[in-house]
Amino acid sequence: MSVDWLAKDENLCAAMQLAKGDEHWNELLCPPRTLDPARCEDLPQVMCPGLYQATLSGSIERIYELLGRKDEIAPINEASHDVKVMLEMEDTPPNQLGGKFHGDGLCTLREVTAGKNTMLHIAAEQGHVELAKQLIRMDNTLFISENSRHETPLHLAARAGNNGIISLIVLLAQQSLTRGAFEVLGRRNTDGDTVLHEAARNGHVETVQVLMTVAPALSAKVNNASISPLYLAVVKKSVGVVEALLKYKDASAAGPKKQNALHAAVLGSKELTSKLLDWRPELAYERDDDSGSTPLHYAASDGDVVIVKEILGKAPSAVYILDKEGWSPLHVAARMCHYSTIELMIETCSDSVELRDNQGRNFLHIVALHGGRISSFLRNVLYHLGPKNLAKPGKKIFSEACWLAANGKKINYLKKIVNERDNEGNTPLHCASMNGSSDIIRELIKVGADKTLINNEGKTALDYSISQKSVFSMVIY
Repeated sequence: MSVDWLAKDENLCAAMQLAKGDEHWNELLCPPRTLDPARCEDLPQVMCPGLYQATLSGSIERIYELLGRKDEIAPINEASHDVKVMLEMEDTPPNQLGGKFHGDGLCTLREVTAGKNTMLHIAAEQGHVELAKQLIRMDNTLFISENSRHETPLHLAARAGNNGIISLIVLLAQQSLTRGAFEVLGRRNTDGDTVLHEAARNGHVETVQVLMTVAPALSAKVNNASISPLYLAVVKKSVGVVEALLKYKDASAAGPKKQNALHAAVLGSKELTSKLLDWRPELAYERDDDSGSTPLHYAASDGDVVIVKEILGKAPSAVYILDKEGWSPLHVAARMCHYSTIELMIETCSDSVELRDNQGRNFLHIVALHGGRISSFLRNVLYHLGPKNLAKPGKKIFSEACWLAANGKKINYLKKIVNERDNEGNTPLHCASMNGSSDIIRELIKVGADKTLINNEGKTALDYSISQKSVFSMVIY
């Protein structure tokens, strides 16, 4: 650029004067640099194979040698070195041991792997406590170094369950960082996971206990998917981790899509279900985001009578909560043909039989549409709908006629449920006829289903049996 020409343009001169010291302007003036990836300070320095192997094996002496700090090495009382790895490194060509790899003969502490893990990341993951101590002594900014997934060395230590590393980092961070240990304990990775998420997900009981000792508030944090450490521990079915987390009253039980830890627990763990209900019984009333289902809906679908009984014992009102389709847990159990579960819910809350879904159907409509063989089911339902001073059906001292006569009031109550019409005017008997369920038709008629009722289309249940050519159903009529 001609200085004489520049001097003639006052505006340009003024602009250049204002831009002095502006590094962005300097980038526009300077020609592009020829980048050497091995030397450029703007790019991460790739970790040479020799340094990587030495860090992986925990060989402090070899690391100091590659860093050109052999004279600085502090007295080390290290229990062991990986002799095999050391021998292999001695036979490795010089250009792979750092000297020629970087072009300047020395490795540096700032070198990273392909995943941007520093030496401290590797030491933390492998559990090399003494090496980690030496690395931090040389450069305490490694505390908060992040790899490509924004994970700190503490994340990797928690994932691996290396408690010694965690304790060391927490101690040294508290001594040397401006914000103390909080600065490393509060970091989140790409998924929003804290170190406690990592420990809980991998079922490391002692690691969780260590973290809960120094930072119990981490148990109240959720990640980007709104998942808490407690939910992860329940999914893992790690009783020890769950117990450690439940000691903090403000711990979060959140899971994905507004599920909570109890939603996960009811699918196979009576022990965890009980612990969570003792800790926070209101979890039984929370609905998920997808279908609006409570943990009792989940348990009813699964058909585990023991778990359903556990929930009903501590949160019986959960049986009345409806999902987005208007289904109660009773409807869900009916859809899955879990008759023992239905009986248990009716025994606990008899009036739950009155619950209707968005289409006006009670649980018997659902049984009629999806049920299998239920020869004794309806009589068991009768037993639970009134006083329990009569013998349960099936006992030999009662004939069928005798039992039905003794339970007349209950039968009258059940008739109301049996003959209820949904929004389309269909009774459970209509639904059974549409479905061709001869066994259910027989049982419904025995307990008082009215064969003459017509739906909104002016059809009786018999009309559907005829249209489906269900000869057996027609004979029953």
